[in-house]
Amino acid sequence: MGKRIVPVAVLIFLFFLFIPGFTARAAPSWAYPLENYWQRQTLKPFAKLVDPDFYIDRERLFPNRFYGYHAGVDLEVLPGEDEMALPVYAVGSGVVDFVGPVSGYGGVILQYLDDSKITALYGHVKIAGLKPRSGTRVTAGEKLTVLGRGYSPETGGERPHLHFALATGHRHYFAGHEKDLASLNANWLDPNNFLAYRLPSPIPTSSPLAPVTETVAALPSLWFRFLAWLNRLF
Repeated sequence: MGKRIVPVAVLIFLFFLFIPGFTARAAPSWAYPLENYWQRQTLKPFAKLVDPDFYIDRERLFPNRFYGYHAGVDLEVLPGEDEMALPVYAVGSGVVDFVGPVSGYGGVILQYLDDSKITALYGHVKIAGLKPRSGTRVTAGEKLTVLGRGYSPETGGERPHLHFALATGHRHYFAGHEKDLASLNANWLDPNNFLAYRLPSPIPTSSPLAPVTETVAALPSLWFRFLAWLNRLF
């Protein structure tokens, strides 16, 4: 019995040292780019066909006219938020590859998402004095900036809102609309489908400010098999 004490003690130590690595495996984490993500989609969802009729009686909301299939989702300000500096969060972890003004958008941030050939586009945002610069690594849920001031150069003269889009590939591609569905599907992903699959609640009341993570539980049989093995030794 005494000869077995040291090997068994070593095995027990190794078990508790290495098994925790198998008990929980962190999955990629994700966050919504704005709080109350789902409630904000009231005007231009993904793939919305924007034609001249769309702008009737909406002249003030849309001083600039763009036509085609909408390549992202527009997240509008809610009542009482018009003058608020609403935080914009990184949807996933990755590297900021572009920060600058783009015609039709005002301020734009492009982020290359980790573990995928996807580029997140955050449009109509404030970029003056922005902390994340090109080449900066950010994590899911980290504050990137705030919405640009409505009808100002920060939003390209547009109303205050976030144009959030997911482009296929890591590239600088800024189209807000596509002329046909074939081009839309070749260049863009549906942000709602993307986030609904990766975040736990299909219709949350607000976005998490911290990243959401998933874990894979350890197999209970590992414990029982280990205890049974110890029992055989003694």
